[in-house]
Amino acid sequence: MKQTRRWIQRLFLGVGWFFFGLFITQCSSHQVTPAFYYWKTTFTLSDKERNYLEQLKVKKLYIRYFDVDWNPHQKEAVPIKEIRWKTKALPTLQVIPTVFITNRTLFNISYNQLKKLGNNIAIKIHEKSKGLQNVQINEVQVDCDWSGKTRERFFKLIEILKVKLRSKGIAHVSATIRLHQIKYFKKTGVPPVDKGMLMFYNMGNLDGSNTENSILDLEIARRYLVKPGKYPLQLDVALPIYRWGVVVRRGRVVELLNSLKNDTFANRSFFRPKGQNVVEVIKSTYIGSFYAYKGDVIRLEQVTVQQLKESAWMLRRFIKNKAIDVAFFHLDEKTLSNYQFENLQEIYQIF
Repeated sequence: MKQTRRWIQRLFLGVGWFFFGLFITQCSSHQVTPAFYYWKTTFTLSDKERNYLEQLKVKKLYIRYFDVDWNPHQKEAVPIKEIRWKTKALPTLQVIPTVFITNRTLFNISYNQLKKLGNNIAIKIHEKSKGLQNVQINEVQVDCDWSGKTRERFFKLIEILKVKLRSKGIAHVSATIRLHQIKYFKKTGVPPVDKGMLMFYNMGNLDGSNTENSILDLEIARRYLVKPGKYPLQLDVALPIYRWGVVVRRGRVVELLNSLKNDTFANRSFFRPKGQNVVEVIKSTYIGSFYAYKGDVIRLEQVTVQQLKESAWMLRRFIKNKAIDVAFFHLDEKTLSNYQFENLQEIYQIF
């Protein structure tokens, strides 16, 4: 009798897990394209970076080609931080040239200058792409945190850029989208692009006034992801795997330290722990090219694998389009040292 009861319990448990698995499978309907951002100014790949791209079967690289900033002396928009190719043999099928445009560029530029800027961006992308081996370029991404005062000029620039790029054989334009632009899209507007890339990071204030981790704070994210499927553009997702040190001097943020090593603050002659993920400079010294003064406080921020998994589950329920690019920001050997490739593979699989 007891054996029969146990058999029935196991049967119901097995059936329950079967339907739970079926439910998860049905919910996980995204066709995921693994991707990475490349945000350095010299393009070269280490053996470790190549290995991650191959093992994760990465199909796309979003490569920052250059930034566009306003030159007050020339009174026009100019390219800065242009990509230099140390290697043009890329181990991926598709490259998406990405252009960052500062908001002050759009604030200062006149409507009459937009056509010239759109043309210059298209020409610069075409020139920078010459000689790339075994890659396709079907899309360009524009990265800009536009404001209410610059929205119309930004949207107009996109329309101009789309025409210019199509004349050069590039059919699609995408734009980065911030969390507040998702929730308040009726107020902020929706850019006239083919799809958006939701930048799922940089959520809190750098000074730590509203968060313990300004890179990724899921409590803040939940306040914005309130209406699944309502945003009128198809959305891809960018997830953070970088870390940085926020340098605070006399209560004011003065620097962001990137590309930190695990032992950057190990020397107790210069640094001492001050609470969780916080160090204090006790003797002035250089940290890379930045000179830190005695008394500076550095808050260390990075994203754990568990936080990335929770983000993936949250976004899987929010984004309703079938196909999705999931891009990690960004491809860098020091950054990758904090994550096993199996960890990143699990994130892709959650979607």
